[in-house]
Amino acid sequence: MPHKRKRKTKQDHDVVNLEWTKIKKRLRRKHSAAYVQQEWEHLLVLHPGGNAKERRQYAAQVDAVPKHRDDIQWLQQDVTCGWERVKPTAGCLTEFAVDGSVLTVASGALQKAGIDTHRRKGQLMKAGSSVATNMALKNKRKIPAFGTIPQLGLRYRKEEPADSDRPKLAVSAKSKKLGDRQFSSMLNDIRNLSSTVVQVTNHWMANVVREREATLQSVVSDLGSISTSYPAVQVGINVGVGIHLDSDDLFWGTWACLGGLTMALPEYGVLLELSDGDIVTFDTAQIYHCMVRRPPEMCECACLSLYYNSKQHKRFIDTFEQGLSIEMEGD
Repeated sequence: MPHKRKRKTKQDHDVVNLEWTKIKKRLRRKHSAAYVQQEWEHLLVLHPGGNAKERRQYAAQVDAVPKHRDDIQWLQQDVTCGWERVKPTAGCLTEFAVDGSVLTVASGALQKAGIDTHRRKGQLMKAGSSVATNMALKNKRKIPAFGTIPQLGLRYRKEEPADSDRPKLAVSAKSKKLGDRQFSSMLNDIRNLSSTVVQVTNHWMANVVREREATLQSVVSDLGSISTSYPAVQVGINVGVGIHLDSDDLFWGTWACLGGLTMALPEYGVLLELSDGDIVTFDTAQIYHCMVRRPPEMCECACLSLYYNSKQHKRFIDTFEQGLSIEMEGD
């Protein structure tokens, strides 16, 4: 019987060799974190649009929200029209200095790394129709969201352990007909893309990548994480999310854009206009942010949001220690 070659796992600490021109800019604070929390937290942001037609298209989203979703409220265009629309420098590595931190955008990084973003976006859209939770229909959640978000990785397997209180991914999927092979293929496509995204970030945060990778691999080695340093990914498809902090994040988050996206930074009164192929890293636990929803009729877009939550990590440790205990009992 021929030997079946095992697929080599891409390691996040491996560097993708790219050349970057570094640009430094500063975003100046307009509102305190306390003000944003009190006045705007969990509001979805309505983009003011670039012209009258776009303004109407964005505004029409309010009427598209299902009646039962009274948790979805909007920050209106008469506020956001006064925000600055900021773009990173095309083809460069732009570091936006913010109070005590930095937000980095690698413009067109996916294309530089050899990724066909059009094809990859199609794969993500397929994930949206196969294993997604439709956030427009889902009941109220801590951070309101509107659109479609497939969640993949260690916490979102197709089959959960028998003693798990988490529903099987297939149960919550739009399509109940997804087979194991289809699921594995789709997961591997997104895992491969996620790994490439993280490898690119080694150009400006290699030490962080190695630390995050060592932390994750110490508790969940070979258990199906979305990359070797991130346990899971959210894939936002034409999604809008309320203004929030990811206060439980253990490490900074990484975003990758498939299509044009807008990130709102309400403390700075900024709409950060991102382009197809951009990669973003920032302190998700300290910088208020959200993804601004673009209506599907305007464009199709997807965002990979890689994250590492401290509550996840605690569960990983508990599972790891439980496994060790069982092994010791067996000995």
